[in-house]
Amino acid sequence: MRPDIIEVTRAEIIAAGISGVTGRMPAKAEAVVVSLAPSTTPRTLFDGSREADYALSVVVKRESERQAMDEAFAIADLLNDKPPYSANGSYALSSIDVGVPRSINWDEAGYYVWTTQATAHVTI
Repeated sequence: MRPDIIEVTRAEIIAAGISGVTGRMPAKAEAVVVSLAPSTTPRTLFDGSREADYALSVVVKRESERQAMDEAFAIADLLNDKPPYSANGSYALSSIDVGVPRSINWDEAGYYVWTTQATAHVTI
């Protein structure tokens, strides 16, 4: 079973009142995108379960820099205060390390883009 950490994180962001959460970054629209990549090779434990670290990235793209920044910091607080525990039992979250949100300047259409990154330590 694939870990549902992206879906849980998206649902928590939406429940926090942040709009525009989607699966892909649109070229000419505001959005919030959650993505995930394994950042380490899973370690197999004696009981057969595996430990892994996942790099979780949330990118906020807005017309207002203040809104992009505020939402990136709100997402960082959300990840710290309400970590993304699995809804379907596909992983057990051991801990999460949340970084400080930062601006990334890559949008040529005039949008402001901020990102919040975290490392989720899980057992699968």
